[in-house]
Amino acid sequence: MISHLKDSAPRFKGNPHRLKRFLTDFETLADEAKLTDAQKCTYLPRYASYRIQQQWEQLEPFKDQDWKALKDKLHALYPVTYDSYSYESEDLEALVNKSKNIPIGSVEDFAAYHRNFSQMSTFLIDQKRLGIKECNKLYWQGLPPVFATEVLERLKRKFTDKDPKHIWTMEEIHDAAIFVLSERTNLIVAHDSLPLREIEVMVNNQISVKAVVDDGSQLVTLRQDVWKQLENSPVFPSHRTQLVSADTGTSQTLGLIKDLPLRVGPITYYVQAQVVRDSPVPLLLGLPFWALAQVHKDVYRDGFMTLTMSDPNDRETVITVSTTARGFKGRSNPDTDSNDLREPPMPPMTLLQGLESEFPTSSTPQALRALAALSDPQIRHFFH
Repeated sequence: MISHLKDSAPRFKGNPHRLKRFLTDFETLADEAKLTDAQKCTYLPRYASYRIQQQWEQLEPFKDQDWKALKDKLHALYPVTYDSYSYESEDLEALVNKSKNIPIGSVEDFAAYHRNFSQMSTFLIDQKRLGIKECNKLYWQGLPPVFATEVLERLKRKFTDKDPKHIWTMEEIHDAAIFVLSERTNLIVAHDSLPLREIEVMVNNQISVKAVVDDGSQLVTLRQDVWKQLENSPVFPSHRTQLVSADTGTSQTLGLIKDLPLRVGPITYYVQAQVVRDSPVPLLLGLPFWALAQVHKDVYRDGFMTLTMSDPNDRETVITVSTTARGFKGRSNPDTDSNDLREPPMPPMTLLQGLESEFPTSSTPQALRALAALSDPQIRHFFH
């Protein structure tokens, strides 16, 4: 039987709509482990939160080790109005508002939206809380604007006799969307937008933060709340500077921290950081940092980025760092996109071994870079 301490174990935290699934998952694992009904009663509370565990262990069916009675008692304690998950109109509207801001670039992307929308809308229609016409309107509104334009063009070409005020049905929209996406299967296009990238940075050997890397910024900035946690990092108000935002708004920084240590991996960089009162990011590594570290970036089509940087005080030390999308929390969700967990690219080992055999004395980083300058273009970028 899988331990209740493992992340993959079924877990109940009190949501009545999740009880049925929880009991089914638990019973499947228990049957695989060949537990008796009495053992199921004993183990079950351990897979609930601590507070709920205490409650369940006081129930008579638990004390009597009666598995069927215990399940019936739990269903009575956590009643639900419907057999399946209950949705409100607000849930469907929230899905629509979220989806219209997420680019759709593949059949899989659209299928995910279609499944989620269909699940909610079918429930609401069955409960007489959503009309067909309103459902069709919401389905259309959930498409990103650029994609919706392509789908509309396809619909107009296919249905030339439709009235301009015609409300497209879910089926019509779905078929047109699949057609558009199938047509562009072999066409590589740009994303509507991509998140900024972050790296882990140790500030002043005291605080670890996620720093946004942006060579389009003129400054290195540190947010005020982070600065307040630092020791021995005075701010010089006389070195304040003016900030200009994209909408031409202006604001003043609070001052400059001189020679602030920032550690990335084994390398410590000393930067001049402006302290800002409000910022969406705790630490912004702008062009001064990029110049100091001689950063070279490799960007992939999906936005994944690696940074190769050197130690300005030790030319022998060069590192390559993987970035993560801003706001990425790690693999807490099994459905998390694994693209942000990739290793930094490495040069083909067969090539390196070939170089070593040809030039056995040329093992320093400088020598390898010199050799790379004359090598195959496919591997040259590994030695920037």
